[in-house]
Amino acid sequence: MNKNSMMLLLLMVAALVGCNAGSNGAISGSNNNSDQQITILKQCLNQPPLESTFYQAIFNPPSAKIPHAINRDTFAFGDMDGGFARTMLAGIRAGMITLKESDLNTLCSMLRQERMALGTESAAFIQFQESIAINQQQQELVNNASYSAPASQVIYIGDILHDRLNNNQLALALLLKKLHQYGAIFIYGNHDSYSDTQIVCNADKWWKYERGCYAATQISESMANDLRQTVYINAYLDDQNYIFYSHNGVAESETRPEYLITAFGEIANYKNLDAKSIVEIMNNGQPLRQTSFRPSESAMAQLNLYHNQQKVSIIHGHNGIFDYSNPQVINLNARYGSSDSDFTTAAIQLKK
Repeated sequence: MNKNSMMLLLLMVAALVGCNAGSNGAISGSNNNSDQQITILKQCLNQPPLESTFYQAIFNPPSAKIPHAINRDTFAFGDMDGGFARTMLAGIRAGMITLKESDLNTLCSMLRQERMALGTESAAFIQFQESIAINQQQQELVNNASYSAPASQVIYIGDILHDRLNNNQLALALLLKKLHQYGAIFIYGNHDSYSDTQIVCNADKWWKYERGCYAATQISESMANDLRQTVYINAYLDDQNYIFYSHNGVAESETRPEYLITAFGEIANYKNLDAKSIVEIMNNGQPLRQTSFRPSESAMAQLNLYHNQQKVSIIHGHNGIFDYSNPQVINLNARYGSSDSDFTTAAIQLKK
């Protein structure tokens, strides 16, 4: 067992102890636990005001306008930009994480720091990634949190590791493992594939901070592979709501219409396959090949993907433009541009 793997094992043990011993002083009440915590965080972010759509979509996810999404409650959270605080906030909103009020105040401060780093020059990202104070706070938050299974289905749509808001990748890896252990689904994004720091971070400055290369604590390639194999999946089909989830999206080949193009390769004769079979092929050990693959909303809307004779909708998180006009394709990117007016909806809730 290498050093990083041993550290992760020890941190998981510490987190389990923290879940039990750290519950004293935590907000109680399983039914309204999430609402209580969100109220505290909203109040904190309002002193002074930081009414950012970057967070509001997670606080109050809009209901998706998908006509057949009727069978169970689902929270879906889009591209996280590697943000520990937003990943934890989404877990709180979905009812999976409970923090003491003092830890909520720490999380509030970190949410501010993440928001202010986005849309700035590379120096601000590097400073954020290298911060020892943020590094320690993230580890403490993971260890102090209590975790539980959600009443709803919870789906994260990629770009959590090796992205611009990474600081303590070890703490973030532990957070993902804990949430996955209690039922959260993690879709593999292009940034999640940037794990070999010897290759990825041997690049120009812009690519380095975009891929979290300055993170104060980084995970090893073997640990990243472990997350790929045990936590992440390439695609997911919600066969009750008829929704197909993929971070990069999918599209029909322009030159060979019998092929479906995905970030993990091509699928031949896809029109003879149902969506469940396509997801199984995507999840069958294929490595991510096209990290910049971004099919347009219109290209995805033209696809005829079916499950049990019902056309499925597509939810993805890679493009920058958010549009509810076509209920068959919904983009959940967390960030686009540098101002609040540019931020797109980053989450949705599918209600019964």
